[in-house]
Order: sequence, then C-alpha cells, then structure tokens
Amino acid sequence: MKSFLLLALLLPALNTTGIELTFGNDASPSQADAFKALGVTSVESYVDWAGVEPEEGRWDWSKWDHQVAILNKTAGLKWVPFLIAGPAYATPLWFQRGPNSHYLRCLEHGKESKIQSIFNPDFRPWVSRFLQAFAERYGNSGVIESVLIGVTGVYGESIYPANKRPGDWTTRLTGEYHSHHGWWAGDSDAGAAFRKAMQNKYHSLTTLNLAWGTHYNTFTEVMTVMPEKAINDRMRDDFVEWYQQAMTDWAVFWVAETRKAFPQTEIYLCTGGDGNPQLGADFTAQAKAIAPFGAGIRITNEGSDYTTNFSLTREAATATRHYGTFCGFEPAGAVTVAGLAARIYNAAASGVRQLHFYTDNVLGSPERLQNFRANTKWLMPRQPSVDVAYYLSRETWALAPDAIGRTYQLSRRLRELVDHDYVTRQSVTDGALQHYRVLILAESPVLEPRVAAAIEHWVEAGGVLIAVDPNTGTRLYDNTVWQTRLFGMEKETDKHIGKGRSIMVDKSILQNAIKPFVHLDGQHDGRFVTRCKTGSLWFDAAKTTIVDDIHSTSD
Repeated sequence: MKSFLLLALLLPALNTTGIELTFGNDASPSQADAFKALGVTSVESYVDWAGVEPEEGRWDWSKWDHQVAILNKTAGLKWVPFLIAGPAYATPLWFQRGPNSHYLRCLEHGKESKIQSIFNPDFRPWVSRFLQAFAERYGNSGVIESVLIGVTGVYGESIYPANKRPGDWTTRLTGEYHSHHGWWAGDSDAGAAFRKAMQNKYHSLTTLNLAWGTHYNTFTEVMTVMPEKAINDRMRDDFVEWYQQAMTDWAVFWVAETRKAFPQTEIYLCTGGDGNPQLGADFTAQAKAIAPFGAGIRITNEGSDYTTNFSLTREAATATRHYGTFCGFEPAGAVTVAGLAARIYNAAASGVRQLHFYTDNVLGSPERLQNFRANTKWLMPRQPSVDVAYYLSRETWALAPDAIGRTYQLSRRLRELVDHDYVTRQSVTDGALQHYRVLILAESPVLEPRVAAAIEHWVEAGGVLIAVDPNTGTRLYDNTVWQTRLFGMEKETDKHIGKGRSIMVDKSILQNAIKPFVHLDGQHDGRFVTRCKTGSLWFDAAKTTIVDDIHSTSD
C-alpha cells in the first residue's frame, strides 16, 4: 500500500466535498497526509473499553494519545473515535470475570455468548463510566469530528449477536464464543425485563391469558419463548415487539449517556443488519428515539451492489431525514472496484452527511484509487426529491420474517424505474406520507389499525395508494371494514377515495399502475436516477459511472 500512499500524495489534492469523509481504521503520519490529499475529513479508530482499561482503575491512553498527536499535525484532519463496550473483544476480562458481568443467552440452545446482556442493569454504570473517562481525556482536544458509539452485538452495532466466522478477530480477548442469528433473550435479566413489560401492557393475568390462550397463575410463570414456539400470533407478536424495543431502549441509553459526556459533539449510533426482528434493529424507531439528543445513525451494511445497498440503507436515510437528524453509510467489509462508485452514488442519492471507507477498499490498488478520485466529486450535501414512498411492514415481519426478502426484492426491482423512500408504521403515524404522492403497500398481511387509519386519511386528502397484496391487513388485526372501504372485494380494483385513489394490482403490473401518477425515470436496464433540488444524478451500474443532468444523455 505504500506506493499508493505516495501516489495519493503526488496527485493534485481533492477539494473537500462538504460530506464527512471518514477512513478507517487509524492513521500513520504518512497515511494522514495521504488521506488529507484525498479529501478525507476524518480517521476512525476502534476505541474499546478493554483496550484502555486493561486492569480496573488503570487507564492506558497511550495508543490514542499517539493517534491524536498524528492527527493534530495534519491540518484539518479530524478523528472519529468508535467507543465500544459490550462485545466480547471490547469488555475487559477483569469485568467479564466479575460479579457485574451477565452475558446474553440464546433461546435456541440455552448457551451464553461472551457479549454483555443489554438487559443487565448492573452494566449501565460501567458504560457511563467508560464514556465519561474518554470524554475527560479527549473531549476538549479539538480533534474530534464526531463520536461513533458501539453498544452491543458481535462488532458494536445496535443489534443482537449474529453469525461470525470461526477465529474471527472478535475472539482475540476471550477465545471462541457462542454467536449466531437467533433470539438472545434467555438470560435471567431478559426474562425479568420481559415479565415486567408484559405486566405493564396487560396489567392483569386474566387479560394476558385471554390474549395468549394461556393459563398462568402468576406473572412469575411468564417466560421468554422462541417466537416460532409461541401459542398464537399475539403471543409471538408481543415477544418480538418487546425484543426490538429493548434494543431501541438500549441505544437510547447509550446516546443519552454519550450526550452527557459530549454536550456539543456530533454523535452517531452504529447500527446494522437488514431489519430482521431477530437482530433487533428497527431503524426508523432508532432514528426517532435518538433524534431528541441530536444524534444520527451510522449504518454498516453496505456491499458492492447498488440496489442491495439501496434496500439496506434507505430506511435509515429516510427516517433520519424525516426526524430531522442525519446518517452515514459504512460497508460491512471488502468492496469491489466497481462497488466504490455504487457506494458513492448511494450516499449522494440518499442525502447522507457521512461516508465511511475502509482504507484498503480505496488504497488497495491503483484501480481503486482511480475510481475513488473520479467519483468523490459527486459527494456533496444533497436533498433528494422523492415522490414515491414504499411501505416496510415491520409488523408483518414480526410474524412472517420470510416476507422481508420478498419486500426488498420488489423494491430493488422498482428502483430502476423510480426512486423511492422507505416508510414504516412509526413514520407513517408521525405524518411522513405528507411528503409523497404515491405509497406502494407491499406484502402486508399485518397492518396496525393506527397505520391503516393514517393511510386512509392520506388517501382521502389526495394520495395514491397502490397495494400489491390482496391479503393486506388480514392477520392479527381485524381490518375487514377498512379493506372493504379502500379496495372492495375484488383482487384488482381502482377506487376514488375522497381526493385520492386506492388501487390493488398484481405486482407483475406495478409499473403500469404507477405510471399515470409519477414520472418513471427509467427501465430495467441497470441505470438509476435520483432527483434533488440541485438537479438530477444518474448512475449506470454496468459502466459504473455517475453523471449529472448536464452530462447525462438520458431523457
């Protein structure tokens, strides 16, 4: 890589784009100079609790003092410390061996991980202590661009444990540990939290037993159970919704404590995954919950394919925009040469504030460096102008997670025709639909009544609702009357509702249904466009080129 660092230094310096452009992880003096020449605004570092307090009460900041000194010598280059506590590699062994350590335990096997339980109240003061200690050391250093917080999971995202490779670097402190996609609510603290939540919801055992079809005699009998083994839909839904809310609450705790430690510093919550309830991250709920603290989201799930990246990041981008915060994108790992352009376009088209690159993805070869330099000019603050909203039925995903893949697949297919934002039950009930002309209601057999009412009100005011699932709203809640009012009894209908329209079509002809109401920008040809207040931006996936209105030859 040294030759590419030299090349980066010899080439003309790139202008700052107005986007926070972050490289990671860490920087040597020569790398810092090269990053600055590339227009990079900051360097990210994994600052884990285990690395700075190897023994209780003995803090060792020498590594990060050295990093700060390097950055201070490179004018204008800032720091993004990734503050992590909870994952196996990030929690000191002295703590893990002590009485306050409680690990997450899966319901599938009854086995503990080496990741701290987010349900453990005894862990919270230690998180606050770590954040405050770091802030006391570097809060007034003048070198921090933003603080990224890593709250749990295998790597630090606000998600439950997921799959990891044997020998993964996260085992460096503890050795191998139990981790997989699953339901991590088998520890005693999780059970207590679940019982408390259900008692708060139902108030009496009679009401809970009636809803679940159970015969509990006391609330102490209520246990966490794998959703697949739930007695009925209501019992399963209650568990899954609680499980996701617990992760949102944990994220809020971290953001609130970080804001106390850093009153004026920009904060990003690290999150990831694909929205599967098993991982716990409801991106829209997280965005809303942390917005009062002035915090944004860094989502860490990108790869090299544009439509896949779009489907995995657009919810966070839409939600942070709606709730008046901000977001940043990060790849999950290696990215191809062509993928660099796809990532830059996704960031530009989504209106992000921050874009993160792992250093090797840019400086790993001359081709990578060339592609990066050719496309960073498109990175500037943008405000996407989107007419179409696409509904992600998270309430359906709680009961039918297999619907997630089909929902994203239809969206990726639709993206070539027209840009669209993602809305959920949370944002719809918070008024997000007022910004859109058309709402695509994908597979949604579960539809919460409050959402159904908000959608109907929006249609009556002039919105165009296009549904592709004849079973919309038929599971868990009784939406029969609503469905009849909006769609009638036929599988394919087109009704005038107030000032708007309500249409039910087969997804195979979705393009024809949308066409009369919004301009379809393209065809299924691998070319994409997003319209912004400053003009349109085009991306040709086959040629991996980005152009604007002036340079585009499209209609």
